[in-house]
Amino acid sequence: MKPYIKSKDYVAASLLMVLNHFDKLELTSDNESRIVNVCSKYDDAVLGSVLFAKENGLSPSVILPPNDKLDQFNASVLGLDARFMNFGLDDVERFVTDGRVVILHLDNDKSIVVYDFDSRFLIMDPDYGEMALNKDTLSEKYGIPQRMILF
Repeated sequence: MKPYIKSKDYVAASLLMVLNHFDKLELTSDNESRIVNVCSKYDDAVLGSVLFAKENGLSPSVILPPNDKLDQFNASVLGLDARFMNFGLDDVERFVTDGRVVILHLDNDKSIVVYDFDSRFLIMDPDYGEMALNKDTLSEKYGIPQRMILF
């Protein structure tokens, strides 16, 4: 995965890195702006980014906490693969160990990409680029993930 330092938006920069990883979009500020423009049409950045990813040939799943504002009905109407469950970094570790790429949406309107695990999480942070963090450091630095998108 290649790093991309955000110029506008965490969610857009994280999604752009994922789309580039799967050879769907180049890492450019124009593409970041395109993602921001499309996602801004929705009240929810996660919803907008999932729909943008689908429009660009990916099949994302979204994992949301049980009390999330995007309910199962709305998710199914929009054709989203949505699961409502409590989750933590053990789940993230399992997904990336199985070869999935994960965008974690955090409680401070920030998002990061987690793309591998080998005793430490390999992440792409739209502010700092690539980092390798153990579970405790990841939790201390970023807090508790609120939502995640799986690719």
